[in-house]
Amino acid sequence: MSAATNHTGYFKSLMILFFALLAGQIVFFLLAVILRSMNYLSVDLHTVEMVVYIIPAIIILTVIFSSRIFHNKLPAITAKQNLAEKLRDYRNIYIIRYAIIEGGTLFSITLYLITGISLLAVFVVIGIGIFIFLKPHKEKMIRQLQLSSQEAAALDEFLETDETD
Repeated sequence: MSAATNHTGYFKSLMILFFALLAGQIVFFLLAVILRSMNYLSVDLHTVEMVVYIIPAIIILTVIFSSRIFHNKLPAITAKQNLAEKLRDYRNIYIIRYAIIEGGTLFSITLYLITGISLLAVFVVIGIGIFIFLKPHKEKMIRQLQLSSQEAAALDEFLETDETD
């Protein structure tokens, strides 16, 4: 693939981004758990009941919203002829997808931190689990971008070059 030299580290950078965003969520969640266990924050019990319904809705809505954006933009990307453009745009919609889901999870962690409701921690873990499920894979990329066998071979060559850099 001639454009491979323009995108050195493509898959590596996508994986670094994925793990950095994942680590941020996990570290923030662990910090929230530690702070809650030390009872640093007090809670207004009137707002607590409402939060139990808000968090699942936020997690569900961010997953649906990010999936809609992803699947609405994907056909325009698969229609492109240039593999380098497809890969660039694919990475961009993945970043958007990650950011939306991470936003919902971080909001959930914040509400858990404020309220201390253990049930909210379950929804945080679910949000992180969904995020992990979206980890990029070469096979998934080939399938979602509907790459031809020639493009898939070029992608393999591209990713092999990527790994040696």
